[in-house]
Amino acid sequence: MEGVRVATVLLMLSLVAAACCLSAAAADVDTIRLPSQDEVANQAGAEKRPWKCCDRAMCTRSIPPFCKCLDLLDRCPGCKDCRAEREHEADPESFVCHDVYRGAPGPNCSTNGDKVFADEATIVAAEEKKAAAAEAEKRPWKCCDDTLCNRAAPPTCRCLDTVDRCAASCRECVAAGSDPSRRVCKDRFHGWPGPKCSNNQ
Repeated sequence: MEGVRVATVLLMLSLVAAACCLSAAAADVDTIRLPSQDEVANQAGAEKRPWKCCDRAMCTRSIPPFCKCLDLLDRCPGCKDCRAEREHEADPESFVCHDVYRGAPGPNCSTNGDKVFADEATIVAAEEKKAAAAEAEKRPWKCCDDTLCNRAAPPTCRCLDTVDRCAASCRECVAAGSDPSRRVCKDRFHGWPGPKCSNNQ
């Protein structure tokens, strides 16, 4: 009987020792080290910046930020998405790099450069505004009060306004039935009808 008690005590001690060893090993395995700010910056810096310097950087407020450089350039050789900005009045033959870079925007090209810090919604809004401007150039009318559109998204529309003369972008400009001296654009446009003329008065 005494031998059984001794064996039981020894077994319990060995189980306690094994549990202690396992918990220590688990503590080592479960330890998670969070990266420091320097390590995050180094990871962000692994990607090569598409520009050497930038005066007009647009960045998010995140750490690290996501940046675009809106500088007007003669060319942008290190950029994947380099687009001509021919509609720019100051320099009609300039280019802008539309790459988005994860990291600090880098040094200014000049001492007078201004940085615009914005959130991601501002970058998206700027792209949407540019797309809307491009669509407005294709629309057969500058503005329209009396539109007739189907229910699609985007819709196909006609402008039923009678005007003194049609916009230059209208291909089929005919005399209005009620007043032959006035005109109506018969073009159909696949897209949103645009602003109302009455709002511009």
